[in-house]
Amino acid sequence: MTSLRSRLLHGVLAGATALGLVTTAATAASAAPEPPIPTSPSGAYNPEATSPQRLGGVQTKWRDQSPAEDSCATVKQRAIAASKQRHASQGLVSCTRFNAPRTRATVGLGFDPGNDPMPNNCNEIGSKIVGRFADCQVGLIELELWTIPTKPGEVPKLVGVGFIGVGSMTRTGWIAPGISRIVKLQLQEGSWGRALTGIKVSADIKCLGNASKCALDDVSKTYVQELTLGKGLYGYANFHSTPTASNDPNTALWHYMRTTVTVTHSATDLSTKGDSFYHDSESIRCDKRLPGSDPSKADQGGCVFADLTPFYSLSKTTGTAQTVAQHIERAQTSTKNHWGKYTGNPAIDKPLTRLMDTTLINKNRYEACKTAPSPRPTGKECDEYPFAATHQGAALQGKGDFSWELVKDTDNSAEGGYRSWWFDNSRIIETDAFWVDIVP
Repeated sequence: MTSLRSRLLHGVLAGATALGLVTTAATAASAAPEPPIPTSPSGAYNPEATSPQRLGGVQTKWRDQSPAEDSCATVKQRAIAASKQRHASQGLVSCTRFNAPRTRATVGLGFDPGNDPMPNNCNEIGSKIVGRFADCQVGLIELELWTIPTKPGEVPKLVGVGFIGVGSMTRTGWIAPGISRIVKLQLQEGSWGRALTGIKVSADIKCLGNASKCALDDVSKTYVQELTLGKGLYGYANFHSTPTASNDPNTALWHYMRTTVTVTHSATDLSTKGDSFYHDSESIRCDKRLPGSDPSKADQGGCVFADLTPFYSLSKTTGTAQTVAQHIERAQTSTKNHWGKYTGNPAIDKPLTRLMDTTLINKNRYEACKTAPSPRPTGKECDEYPFAATHQGAALQGKGDFSWELVKDTDNSAEGGYRSWWFDNSRIIETDAFWVDIVP
């Protein structure tokens, strides 16, 4: 059955029809439309030279999902009991098992460029963050239908099996604290018998964790829909968070989205109450930076999947920061701790973490470059690694384990501007970890 379940999931997220499925509760909360993907202000970054997996990052934590549930162990006994209680007029009894999204995927991937609202790498049972602003969960509900004996000694018979693919995706706003959750349900190939008709589903989406700070904006129409083989159903709910402006990461709000799916069948004991299963998104952090000197650039807040450690990528052969990238590549080799270099070995990998205290940043920069020639040669500047704006800078964790080189002043300026932009648009705040990826 395991291989069959795996094959069934390949179609779980395909061919959705825009039919509302979502209901909400008082604790639900709301989100904004998907923002545009930010564009780099300089040529320091070369996306074509970056491997697809590194457009995402490395997931470091996973939320615990609901355990796999299975009511089929006792279905035959319930069928016999229903016969003795003269419930044979109900026709059938049913049982369900839910393969919850518990699989862990380590490296985040990019988005599906197609029209399907789910990334196409979200087609296996599991939960994962697929980008700083998106995650997905996929599960599978199996519904079995059994006859109720109508005479003594008769044995219950399996007369139908339905495989229901369940997928959820959450997208967050990087320039507005919005959260949008989509759920998709589909009766899969491999279903047979009496289960091909009569299965009805409904879905509920809630925003939990700091729920009072998460408000519902919009929701698709409420329906209880009957599933048809090969015809997907999807619904959505949009929420917004209300973080307080602060540069202290401890004031950020944390949320998670919960999708609950209820399954009924018209010819069984599920016809009224149904069986319900839930799965959760990964943890979502919503923050809002303090206003800067330029009111036109005031931060409206935003939400991210902070348990994904992203990659900050620089090209050593193209763009406007080549000499800086080349220095970083050498520094990641020469320093004892190989700061910011990702190898996949947690025993040795040490990401950088952002520092926002300007006094400490200046101390890091002075400590790193105090032995550099002064005045600098024309057209040259001292470039330090780890970056001064990290806790691994030369005056802090990187004391005695850092590198400096003279690089082109234009490259140094371009890299600094790009990194500042990247921090803002990836919502990298104080103590947030990131990797530094040098690409061709």
